[in-house]
Amino acid sequence: MNSEPVLEIENISKSFPGVQALKDISININSGEILGLVGENGAGKTTLMNVIGGVIIQDNGNMILNGQSYIPHDPLHAQRMGISFIHQELAHFSTLSITDNIFAGVFPYKKSGFIDYKKSHLEASRVMNNLGVDIDCRRKMRTLSIGEIQLVEIAKAISSKSNIVIFDEPTTSLTENERIRLFEVINNLKKQGVAIIFISHLLDEVFEICDRVVVLRDGEKIGDKLKGETNKTEVVKMMVGRELRDFFPEVMDIKGKEVLEIKDLSTTEGISNINLTIKAGEIVGMWGLLGSGRSEVARAVFGMVSYTNGSVVINGKEYKEMSPEKAINAGIGFLTENRREEGIIGKLSVKANLALPSLTYITKSIFKLLDFVSERKIAESMVKKLSIKTPTLDQLTENLSGGNQQKVVVGKWLALKPNVYLLDEPTKGIDVGAKAEIHKLIVDLAKDGASILFISSDIEEVLRLSHRIVVMYKGSIASEVMQANANKERLMHFATGLEVN
Repeated sequence: MNSEPVLEIENISKSFPGVQALKDISININSGEILGLVGENGAGKTTLMNVIGGVIIQDNGNMILNGQSYIPHDPLHAQRMGISFIHQELAHFSTLSITDNIFAGVFPYKKSGFIDYKKSHLEASRVMNNLGVDIDCRRKMRTLSIGEIQLVEIAKAISSKSNIVIFDEPTTSLTENERIRLFEVINNLKKQGVAIIFISHLLDEVFEICDRVVVLRDGEKIGDKLKGETNKTEVVKMMVGRELRDFFPEVMDIKGKEVLEIKDLSTTEGISNINLTIKAGEIVGMWGLLGSGRSEVARAVFGMVSYTNGSVVINGKEYKEMSPEKAINAGIGFLTENRREEGIIGKLSVKANLALPSLTYITKSIFKLLDFVSERKIAESMVKKLSIKTPTLDQLTENLSGGNQQKVVVGKWLALKPNVYLLDEPTKGIDVGAKAEIHKLIVDLAKDGASILFISSDIEEVLRLSHRIVVMYKGSIASEVMQANANKERLMHFATGLEVN
């Protein structure tokens, strides 16, 4: 590993109204190094990356890039200086080709002044081939998988000759094979002398691929250690300021009667003949590979798609047609995996988002005027209960960190107190401390008698939190396995359509 710093961050500080986001941060980032950047949601990771990327300007401190003072005016300037971002929310032009996305804004031109498309396609193909991807670069982006889109973003960084590439939670939507390929690409970039900043809440991945780990907490740098000098337990303690002895609270015995029944359910979104019951106090885990139909089941129960057959029964009442309004009135809460588009309204305040599902119950008079006192009480209660980091209840939700946005999505349904919780990827993109809090919350809800459908791509948390596990395959239930009889190998057999020996 080359120890020459490519980027030096010196005493960077940044504050926003009511929040000191960064406090005197100093980090050297070396060429040919993979630096893991970790911390709880709200620790300052995103703010620091926004400073590096020219999105915001620091209040104090300096940056030195390749030995020269570095003051990015905007993200385009940062890109021209050799810094590229691979964001968790992949930004691309879905109706344009791979080539168009790689060279957007920087196409090669002919002497006539027209874009040289032939040269563009050849160069795009060369870059993609160097990443180990044999693909027709005339294909539209909308036809690609998430993993392929991510590789196009990396190809764009390579084509612009970036010497620093920043990956923000790059594996959250990838299959295992796509993750393996991504790590191969990152290691190849490292061998070419590119400096990599790898931001992730998955410490197993951080310790698998990174050379060094920097820990932020409450806007300060808490630790900066070579991977061989530390371990996951120590890193977690630095992140949260305490030890987390058990990420998975004990799941208690099932308490009560059948609350939710899904009968022979088929929908326009491709799930077929789903039969499932969940009792009061029961956590049913639902797991399967990407595209298996696990999210579609939750969307169907909540009435977001039309039924072609079957029904949903809630506390003995049968619904052959369902809508979100009916579902809420029936006592169902749905935490969607699509946080940005379906989970929050970014331009509304934290207070307004937390109270959204409860609006029917906090209006007064025949004119249905909002009871602002009740709205504030709901918000204050959920902010305290879930430790949501926000300077005020009136903060725009889009300005919170991703993990705190996720807590808002959890909190708005928690405030409604439904009988049935449909939790689709409730711990996606949140830090280890917040994840442990969500796990405990799920178990506590079950102890209080709630019925929970717990959908996750994390096989470990499904195994540890569920009384019973439903495995999805090609839109149908492949098997149901009790927790005592479940293991990763058995679930994977069902998820890939194989028989268990």
